[in-house]
Amino acid sequence: LEFASTRVLKLDQVVQHTKDTLFEKFVDAEPLHKVKMIAFSPKHGAPTPLLRKLATKFRRDISMARVLYKPSEAAYWQSTFQVNSAPAMVLIKDGEPPLVIHGSLGRVELQRILEANQFAMLPTLHALNAPSLGCALGAIYGGTMNKQARVCGAAVLIGRHQSPTSEQAKNRLRSIFGKLSDSKEASGGTAALLASGVASGRLSVAWVDGGVHTSFCAAHVSREIATKLCAPARRRNKKKKNNNSNNNDNKDGNKESDETALVFIQVNPSMQPLPGYKSRWISERSLGSEERVQDWMYTALNDAHLEVTHKAPPALVALSTVPWRDTIKKRMREWIQDLVETAQNVAMDGIMPLVMNMMPLFTLFIMFILPTFLSGNRAGQAAPEEPQQPRRTARMRRTGAQSSQPAAPAETTVPGKQTRAAGHVSASSSGAVLRNGEPVAQVASMSCDARRKKGYLVTLLTGLDGVTEEEEKAHFMIYTEVATRFLKDEAVHFVWVNVKHQPTWKELAVEAEAGKEASVLVWHKSREQYIVVRFSDTNGLMNQIETLLDGSQKAWIHAEMPELK
Repeated sequence: LEFASTRVLKLDQVVQHTKDTLFEKFVDAEPLHKVKMIAFSPKHGAPTPLLRKLATKFRRDISMARVLYKPSEAAYWQSTFQVNSAPAMVLIKDGEPPLVIHGSLGRVELQRILEANQFAMLPTLHALNAPSLGCALGAIYGGTMNKQARVCGAAVLIGRHQSPTSEQAKNRLRSIFGKLSDSKEASGGTAALLASGVASGRLSVAWVDGGVHTSFCAAHVSREIATKLCAPARRRNKKKKNNNSNNNDNKDGNKESDETALVFIQVNPSMQPLPGYKSRWISERSLGSEERVQDWMYTALNDAHLEVTHKAPPALVALSTVPWRDTIKKRMREWIQDLVETAQNVAMDGIMPLVMNMMPLFTLFIMFILPTFLSGNRAGQAAPEEPQQPRRTARMRRTGAQSSQPAAPAETTVPGKQTRAAGHVSASSSGAVLRNGEPVAQVASMSCDARRKKGYLVTLLTGLDGVTEEEEKAHFMIYTEVATRFLKDEAVHFVWVNVKHQPTWKELAVEAEAGKEASVLVWHKSREQYIVVRFSDTNGLMNQIETLLDGSQKAWIHAEMPELK
C-alpha cells in the first residue's frame, strides 16, 4: 500500500510530528498564506491513502500534518487547541482562532470541510489562487465569469507584511466579512445588501503585500502612495555612518509600513469586456469605522462610473509553496523514475515475445516430462519416515526436555566462543540458537513472512538508545534460550528488529519505554495489539510467556504493528 501510494499514485506524504516539533517544523515553518490542517490519531501507523490523496489535491492552499495523540499529553493539547480526544482535526488560518472537529470523518464529509475552509476569511492574493477567490478576481485572472452575476466586486487590502497598521486593517476587514457571512448579524440597510452579495459570490475580499506584489500595488493606487506602499522592502547596509542615520532609516521604514490602501475591483462584462475591469481606491485609515467601510464597498459595487479603467489585470507573484531546492529534488526523482520505467518497458517489449514463443514448449514440459521425472525419482529413492515428535507440553517447555534427543556431552566448544558447560545455549552472529554447538532454533529478523505467521509474535528490539553492547548481548542470550524451549510450539514465534534502521519501530520503542530495562514486545495474533514483557532472567521471561499462552493476559495495548522500511 505504501509503495502504491508513493510510487504509482505519487501521493504527497503527510509527516507525523510531536508536540516538540509541531510548531517549530510545521505551524511556524509553513507559508503564512496557507491553511494548516493537523490530524490527531489515537494509534501508530502510516497515513491513510485518503489523507494523502487530499493532501495532494489541496497542496496549493492547505498544508497537512499528523500527530499521535497520547493520553499523557492530553492536558497540553487541551490547553493549546482544545483537543480532548482522538481522532480529531484542527484547522489553523491566519488571524483566526483554530477550528477543532472531533470524531471520525468519511471521505465526502472530510472533503466538504476542506473545500469550505480552503482559504482564510481574509486570504492572501497571489497568482496561484487568484482564479479561486470569488467572482471578480476569478473573472479577470481566470477568464471565467458567473453568467448569473451581472456585476462582481472584490475588496483588496494593500499593506505591508508584519506592519501594525496593516494588521489592524486586516482584523477590521476580517470582522466585516465575518459579519456579512453570518445572516443573523448582517440585518438591515447596507449590511444586508452586502451580505446577499457575499452569499451569491458577487463580493469577496483579499489582501496583498505591496512590497511583494509591486505591479498590482502600483496599478491601483496613486503614484505618491505607490512610492512608499509599493516599494520593495529595503535592504539595510551592514555599515552605518552614525546613529543618526540609523534613526532616520528606521523612521522611513516605519512610514513605509504604516501606509494601507483599500482597493475595490468591479467587473461588469456588459460595460468592460474581460479581462478589462474598473477600480477605485481609498486610504484605509481615512474610513475609520466598520460602518464607513461597508458604505464605501456598497457604493463602489453599484457605481457604474468608477475612476480607473484597466484593460488587463497586472501580474501577480506566484508565492511558492515548496522551496526551490525541494522542487529540483522532486523533479530529479521524477526523471529517474521515468527513466527506470522506460527501461522496464523496453525490457518487457523484448522479453515478452520470447516468453510467448516458448510457452507451448513449457506447457508440454509441465504436462508430460516433469510428472514422469518426479514419479521415477520417488520410486527409486524412498526414504524411511521419521517418527513424529510429540507435542511439547507446558511442562516440557519449562524444563526444556526433549524426549527424542540424546544426552548431551559433558563439554562442547562453540566456534568463536570459549568452552561452555554441557547443555549451554548460545547465539551465533547470524541469529541461530546453538545447543552444544548444534543449531536447534533460528531467531530470525522481522520480515513480511514473520508478520504473517499464526500465533503470538515475541519481538526483541535491538539498537535502542541507552543500552550498552554488553547489556544487549545478555538480553539476546536470555531471549534465545527461551526461544529453544518453544522450538516445537507453533503458538508462539520469536523475531528481532534493529530499530536503528526502522524509524516507526523506534517511535514505538520510545512510547513503550523498551530501553529502560530488558523487555520484549509480544504481539497478539491479530497484530493490532501488544503487551510489554519485562524480564531479568530466563525463567522470568518463560513464566510470563507461559501465562500469556494460557490465556491469562488481558492488559493489551491497542496499536497496529509498524511497517518495515
